[in-house]
Amino acid sequence: MKQDENETTRFFIGLRILRRECVLYPNVRARESEFTTSVLSSFGRLEPSGSVQLYAGGALDHEDIELIELVRLPSYGFLNIRGPDDPIGHIQRFVLEARGRNATTFRAEFEYDPLKIPMIRKIEV
Repeated sequence: MKQDENETTRFFIGLRILRRECVLYPNVRARESEFTTSVLSSFGRLEPSGSVQLYAGGALDHEDIELIELVRLPSYGFLNIRGPDDPIGHIQRFVLEARGRNATTFRAEFEYDPLKIPMIRKIEV
């Protein structure tokens, strides 16, 4: 998370390779959800399945960390919620998947809550 001077907050995730070998074609996508299609799609490519491709790379070595920007949102106190159906106006959950050639798919669940700081946080299972 990084707050900009223009009342926006940038949210990032880190993709870290834990296996000993290089991972070819690493990618991160957000599985289909209301938050994914209405908010995260502004920072990724919306796929026909409803998922949003957030990152695609060529290769990452062991212990590499790739920072990936998820989204920019108005900072707390600057949210302009347009009504009860506004996707940034209520608590939502979404799942991110990290994949790569010859690597096990990793899934993590996140929660967006406009009343908390930070507004996006990983849910620990």
